[in-house]
Amino acid sequence: MDVKSAYEKMRSAPVNNHDLNPTTPSYSRRSPEDSQPRPPLHRNHPAGATPVCLAALASFEFLFCIFLYSNNIKYFLPPMIVDETVVFFALCVTAFGIVLYRTGIRIAAIPLLISTLLFMGWLVVTAFWTVGYFLTLRSIGFHVVINLFCLLVGALGLAGDRVRLGRYVVFVALIGSLLSIHGLWIYANVGTFRYYDGLGIQRAYLSWTAPVATAAAMTWPFALNTLVDRRIRLAAFGVTAVFGGFLAVAGARGAFLSFVITTIVAVMVYPIRIRRPGLVIPKPQIYGIVFMVAIACVLVVSWNKDFMVDTRDRFISLFYYVTSDPMAERYERLAYFRAAISYWLDAPLIGNGIGSFGALYMKGIETEGAQPHNIVLELLCETGLLGLTLFGAMVLTAARGCTWERLRGDPLYCGLWLFMIGVFGVRAMTVGDLAGQWEFFVTLGALTMRDRTESGTGTAGARPAPMRNRAGKRLRPEEG
Repeated sequence: MDVKSAYEKMRSAPVNNHDLNPTTPSYSRRSPEDSQPRPPLHRNHPAGATPVCLAALASFEFLFCIFLYSNNIKYFLPPMIVDETVVFFALCVTAFGIVLYRTGIRIAAIPLLISTLLFMGWLVVTAFWTVGYFLTLRSIGFHVVINLFCLLVGALGLAGDRVRLGRYVVFVALIGSLLSIHGLWIYANVGTFRYYDGLGIQRAYLSWTAPVATAAAMTWPFALNTLVDRRIRLAAFGVTAVFGGFLAVAGARGAFLSFVITTIVAVMVYPIRIRRPGLVIPKPQIYGIVFMVAIACVLVVSWNKDFMVDTRDRFISLFYYVTSDPMAERYERLAYFRAAISYWLDAPLIGNGIGSFGALYMKGIETEGAQPHNIVLELLCETGLLGLTLFGAMVLTAARGCTWERLRGDPLYCGLWLFMIGVFGVRAMTVGDLAGQWEFFVTLGALTMRDRTESGTGTAGARPAPMRNRAGKRLRPEEG
């Protein structure tokens, strides 16, 4: 086509009057289908965030968090004729069935499900030679019903969708914030939280600090990872500081120790690099070191002050366990540890049966709370080396996708591991039995989560585009 033909074709084309004068209507021949629709409001926009928040409150994750912490937030729930845990469990099972029907079973979760069924099957088998009855039925019921359901939710409901897992972390943080702020208000008005009895909950200082320690582990990676939006980092750092303040005055040494260990591990995720001309200290380590120095200063100041006196006294009481008579019959952890080792040596391979420690320790009288307070010793005493081996295989199956780069680059995944190391690690060594560790089984299932390179809309093996700063320089997870 020559220039003259092209000029004649251009002159004969229809003219859009709207292009010439925007105030006049358009007379182009374009159909209405060709016009582009108006883009929806972004969720960060004030008008677009409201429907997103309302939809989140109607999600399965919100209902599951209410069930998971129903015993912890009983004070804020309306009174019910039936126990609220049973009510929310029934609702969660129904909602999870709908979610599972829509999403299906993830292939990546099948090895974990098989290893979990083998472990729980062995727990049920050990009931044939146990000497317990009430505690045995309680442990089997919790493992087969509650714990297995929590693991299915984590592996099939949360791990397959990063949006669902993110909502779960947000709701855990909101519950932790609610308990922390109300607990700090009680401490400011009463002067103590450990001995406050106005909540209608037995040992509220333990019931409230457990979710707060979990929330702190989930929010620390978002506060330290410099690839996260600055507003989210500031909010995460603020709520984490509130969590630490409440745990410092609540009087629960296990939860406060979990917070300290979680802080140290979160800082260690971002190592110091040796480069020319010297050491390169990542920003997350600087933030974490400043925070740990602040914690140390608070501990030094509170040693001679009335602040944090309940927590301080709880740590001082540990010296009583070491200096007292080791042959005395006492209801404390060192006595439980020695008894559990002694009972395990009686049946080292298959154990004494699930729920047997309480009956053995109390000479046939089963009492709830008489437990080894150490999950490793509990498994050895009640299920033997075989039970501990199956438990370890279950954990290793869930942890097979863990890499150092993934911990530094994925705050969601790092938060799950901070819970496993800092929170559950302390609970496993010092606190309750395995049957009551519902959060552990949820987190264990969620560890099979999708990698950031395995989005639902892209190729599973595709590498994500590198994140860059304003100058165009490529960012590392530890750089700002």
